[in-house]
Parts: sequence; structure tokens; C-alpha cells
Amino acid sequence: MNDLANGLEVQREALEAKEGGYLLQLEQMANQLEQLNDLANGLEAQREVLEAKEGGYLLQLEQIASLLEATNELANTLDARRDELEQQLRLRGQQLTALQSDFDSIQASNSHLIDRAHSLELKQHEFVSTIDALESQVNQAQIIMLEYQGAIERVNVLDMEKTTLLLELESLNMAASAHFNELAEKHREAEQLSNLSNRLESQREALEAQVTRLGQTINSLVEEKSEYQVLVDALHIRLGDSRDIMAAQPRKVLIVSHMYPREYNLAGGIFVHEQVKALRAQGIDARVVSGEPFWINTLNPKIIKRALGCYLAQKIEAWEEYDGVPLIRFPYVVSSLLPFQTHAVSYTHGLLQQAAWLQADFPFELIHAHTAYTDGTAGRRLASRFGLPLVITEHTGPFSTLTRTGYLRRMTQKALNAADKVISVSSALLSDIRQQVRLSPRVDAQVIANLVDMELFRTQPKSSDGFIHLLWVGHFVPVKRVPVLLEAFAGAFRVQPLLRLRLAGSGEGLEDARALVDSLGLTHVVEFAGHADRAQLVDYYRDCDFLVISSESETFGVVAIEAMSCGRPVLTTRCGGPAEIVSHPVLGKVVGMSVEALTEGMLAMTEQRADFNSKVIRKVTELKFSSASIAQEIAAVYSASIEKSIR
Repeated sequence: MNDLANGLEVQREALEAKEGGYLLQLEQMANQLEQLNDLANGLEAQREVLEAKEGGYLLQLEQIASLLEATNELANTLDARRDELEQQLRLRGQQLTALQSDFDSIQASNSHLIDRAHSLELKQHEFVSTIDALESQVNQAQIIMLEYQGAIERVNVLDMEKTTLLLELESLNMAASAHFNELAEKHREAEQLSNLSNRLESQREALEAQVTRLGQTINSLVEEKSEYQVLVDALHIRLGDSRDIMAAQPRKVLIVSHMYPREYNLAGGIFVHEQVKALRAQGIDARVVSGEPFWINTLNPKIIKRALGCYLAQKIEAWEEYDGVPLIRFPYVVSSLLPFQTHAVSYTHGLLQQAAWLQADFPFELIHAHTAYTDGTAGRRLASRFGLPLVITEHTGPFSTLTRTGYLRRMTQKALNAADKVISVSSALLSDIRQQVRLSPRVDAQVIANLVDMELFRTQPKSSDGFIHLLWVGHFVPVKRVPVLLEAFAGAFRVQPLLRLRLAGSGEGLEDARALVDSLGLTHVVEFAGHADRAQLVDYYRDCDFLVISSESETFGVVAIEAMSCGRPVLTTRCGGPAEIVSHPVLGKVVGMSVEALTEGMLAMTEQRADFNSKVIRKVTELKFSSASIAQEIAAVYSASIEKSIR
């Protein structure tokens, strides 16, 4: 019995060991199943993105097909005109050939008549000699007439022969005279044919010159048409909307933006400041509130309590003025010990601390927040408190920065869906927004670009030193792909040794870029200009032949419109905003993301640099990106939002 019990115990332990193995296998299989589900979800998301891109590509293909069809029609018209002119030239050539043949025949006949006249002159001389001889004989006969009476008859015969010869000579003279008259007439006809031939040759040369001038005129008209088409496209003409949208335009607008120039970063948020100045120039009293970090970097409860007391005690009771714009810098709590996700909450709290005083001192009618997460969240709460319309402009790129966690995505989506109007600075960014958050059907979205200071960035003549100057402006960060830019430039420099590259900017990748330039042997043709203020940038744009943008992703690309405002074309990768800005070949060139594509673009722009018209480039920039143009678009958004809130 003991042996049996022991055997059963051994079997039980073996079964328990197997059961543990099976459970472990089941856990592994469950983990694998969960990984497969995650992979399937990822593939489904990729499929949706690809389907969205496919729709965009199909639309682009349709546009390209329409453009090709219009180009083919113009080419067919020009070919028909050229064929007609060539047919006229062939007819003139045939006429000239026939006249030349007649002229050659007359010349041959003329030569034959001249030879015959020479022969008649020789015969005449022979007859004259014969007559002279006969006259001599008659004289001798008369002298010896008395002695030779018998020779009288012979003399008479000789007289008769003389008379006959004289008659024949007179007849020959008459024939020679007639031939000379005929020859003179033929000579006159030959001269007339020669004159006609000369006139036809002159007409042919004049016709050829006219055809050449016509070809040049056609080419000039084609180029002029292209330039005018670009200007027409830039006008953004909208027909059929005759509403007086300015009737409901708000007089007081509160701008909420954590991006705004500061003493330690004058370029930060400069595009927001310039937009506000443009709105004020349109008669809108636009004022700015911008959060100023209130740092608390401690875990000591007493210090935290004291710091929060100081923070809560701060009251703002007056506006400061920055470059003609009324401005409030309100404090909000930040800490290196807190994650980025907390910024929207503390930023909103800081703004609401000042809300009552703001509304009492400046009874704003509309709130315009820049970026959805931080300013949009605060703007949403402020608009809800006072029952006012809200407009949000999104600049963030890549937009995934605001959707990388579930919390960030929910807060960003909540702010956007609370807005009466969502403005994106480019179509590419708007597409990213629609793909990464779920916008409510009631939310109206629109693309309005950033603006450029046309007074600061002006067209200036370029000084020539015999080299071809390329300019890059930006931060040395991975998204700008400076290594790709340098590799592409190295390839272009091997083909065109007159190329020179200037890099204006700073950042974490600067030293790596210097090392790459050294390894490529380009230190003598690549200049690192360092950080540049706006006045220096104007000079850099003036000195370059074209600007290069090599980025992987750009929501807009302010440097592109700054260069274009200075009359300089732009070479850009297909990275979002800049590709939309360079919307026509007269403005520059858009290329793929590879090193080879960027190299080919540099060489193509180098070859075509004399064809770019700085006046046309600046005019397009003025129509599409000037302060007045952008401010009018935003004012129209304000008016529509006010009307919507009234209804």
C-alpha cells in the first residue's frame, strides 16, 4: 500500500509540473495574441493613413492632368501657326527658284547673242577690207583707162560687183542693228528679273526676320501669361459672396498666446506679434495675454506653500506696451518636477486668475488662441466663462507632439471642438489635425497662412561676385535634415564648382554639421554664419540666388515667404507648408526627400536662376502673405464667428 501511495504521489507531482508548464504556455500564447492585436491595430491605422494619402495623390494627379491638357492645347496652336509659316516660306522658295531658272536661261541667251554679234563684226571688217581693195583697183583702172580700153567692161563688172557688195553690206548692217536692239531688250529684261529677284530675296529675309520676331513675341507672351496666371492664382478671388461680413466685425479681441517675443528670445512668436499688429492696423483693438512661467523647483512643502502664496498674490492691474501692442504677461506655475501634460492646467489657472480684471478693463468680444493644447485649453475655459466665440490657430509641428499620449490627445481635441473656427497655417497641418483628432461636424476649419513684414523684407539688387550663392536658415535639429542638405550640396558642387552655401542658425546639431563639412572637404565653400537677427536675414536673402529648405516636416515655413518677399526663389523638399508656398515654377522648385532629388533641384535652380523674376515673386508674396491680406482674412473669420454666435 505504501508503494502504491508513493507511486500516486509521484504521478500527482508530475501532473502538477505539467499543469504549471501548460499554464506558462497559455500565458505566453496570451501575450503573443495581445501583440498580434496591437500589430493588427497598427496596420489598420497605417491603412487608413495610406487611403487618405491616396485620395490626396489622386487629386494632385487630376490637377496635373488638367494642367497638361491645357499645355498640350497651347502647344498644338503654336505648332499649327509654325506649320503655316513654314508652308509660306516653302512657296516663296519655289517662286524664287523659278525666277532664278528664268534668269539663268536669259543669261545663256544673252551670251549667245553677244557671240553672234562679235562674228558679224568680224565679217563686217572683212567686207570693209574687200571694198577698200576694190576701190584701189578702180582707181588703178581709171589711171590706165586710156591705155586699157579693153578693160572697160571688166571695170563695169567690177562696179556692179561693188554695188552688189555694198548692198549686201548694208543688209548685214541692218541685221546687226536689229540683233543689237533685240540684245538690248533682252538685257533690260534680265536687269528687271535681277531686280525682281533682289526684291524677292529682300522680302524673304524680311519674312524670316518677321517669323523670328513672331516666335520671340509668342515666347514672351507665353512667359507673360504664366506670370499673370501666378498673380491671378495669388489673388484668392472669391465670387458669389456679397455679404457685408465687416458689419459684425468685433472691435475688441483678446489674443491668447504663450508664444510671444521676450527680451531673451525676440524671435519667439514673432509671427503672432506681427499678426496682431496687422489686425490693429485694420481697426481691430487686438490685445495679447501671454503666460510667463512661475518656477517652483522644490519638494519642500513649506517652500512650495510660500511660493504658491506669492503666485496667488500677484495681481495685474495695467497693460504694458510692446511695439505698439497692449500686452499682459500673467504668471502660471511650472516645475521641472512636473510633466508637460500639466502645463495646460496651470496655464489655464493663471489666466483665469486675471479673467475678472481683464473683462472689466477690456470688454473683449472674441478670444483668439494660438495652439490648441496650452492656449486653446485656457481660451476654451475663458470663452465658456463669458459666453464668447473662440477661434484657435494651430501652428504646432509635427502635430503628433500634441497627440502623443491619450491625455494630450483628449485635451487638444476638446479645445479644438470647443472653437467656433479652427485655423491651420497650412493644408498639410490641417490634414494632420483631421487624421489625429476627431473634429466635431460643427467645427469649421480653414487654412490661413502666416504673414511676412513686407516693409522689412524688401527686394534689393544682388551684388555679383561670379559665384552662385545658396542660403539655408533654421535650427540645427534633426527635423531640418542638415546632413541631407550637406550631402546634396556636395553632389551639386562636384558638378558646378561655382556653388557656395551659407548656413544661418544655431542648435544642438551645429558641431556635427561642422564635422560633416570637414569630412566632405567643403570647408572652403560652406559658411556657418551663426544665429542671425531679422536685419541680418534681410542681407542674407539679398546676397543669395535662392533659399534651400531641406526639412522632413514643416507646418508652414516662414523663411520661405521672407525670402520671396525679398524677391528670391525657393527650393524646398516636399515637407508640408513650404511645398504649398512654392505653388508655381516661377516661385521656385519642389523636390523629393532624397539626397539625389535635392542635388538635382540645386542644379536645376542654378541653371534657371536667370529666369526667375524677382518682381513677380514679390508681387505674389504681397498678394498672398502681406500683413493686409492675412489680416483681412482673419477679420473675416472674426466676423463670421460673431455672426455664428449671435444666431
